[in-house]
Amino acid sequence: MAVDFIKSIFSYVTGSNIYYNDGNVGIGTTNPRGMLDVKDGHVILSELDNSIGSVLAVARKDNNVLNLNSTAKQAQLIIANGHTSNNVWAGIDFSNATPINGGFIGSRITALFKGSGTRGDHRTDLIFATNPHTGSGYGLSEVMRLTSGGNVGIGTTSPSHKLDVEGYIEAHRYYTGDIIFQKDGQKLWRMFEDEKGLYLENMKTGETSRIFMEKDIKAMEERLSRLEAALLNISQ
Repeated sequence: MAVDFIKSIFSYVTGSNIYYNDGNVGIGTTNPRGMLDVKDGHVILSELDNSIGSVLAVARKDNNVLNLNSTAKQAQLIIANGHTSNNVWAGIDFSNATPINGGFIGSRITALFKGSGTRGDHRTDLIFATNPHTGSGYGLSEVMRLTSGGNVGIGTTSPSHKLDVEGYIEAHRYYTGDIIFQKDGQKLWRMFEDEKGLYLENMKTGETSRIFMEKDIKAMEERLSRLEAALLNISQ
């Protein structure tokens, strides 16, 4: 009876390196710190059928936490897609519940592999998408993309500049170089400056005009008024 009791709280399955200790299961360790403790090995989830993909679910009533810990200088979470062609992706979904429990995906971060699938072609875009639906819809809409070439697009899937925005921008304070104004993909105006002032160039005709501030206009009006007065005195 005593032997059976001891065996029930701590046992070892010969040849399998699996240990049972007071309700906890240890693989590769004789002192499991939780209900399942795996040491010096890998945990592999394989898809057994096509109904749902392999799922690792971490669920808790309050304060749901997945802790990734490493003593190395670099800690990595690797999400890989083993397909060898181009335009495949791997990503992270954020949802109010798992899809198998009826949840809808609220947002997604996706790494889209755009390379040819051959060695040395690693071009990858990083895409951020959100769910704009308030009803039963669940489709995601892309809101921002970081291309493999280093461009950032907001409202466009093919940014051609370091920051390419399709839509209106409100900025309260920023530093910039030349400003290009375009509409429907056509570059119309370029605004730039030098030590003498601010200029506006018509990119269709190449004509350039200086932009005068209100204080500059007032100063010019004052000088013109003095010049008119001087000419009037001369004529008299």
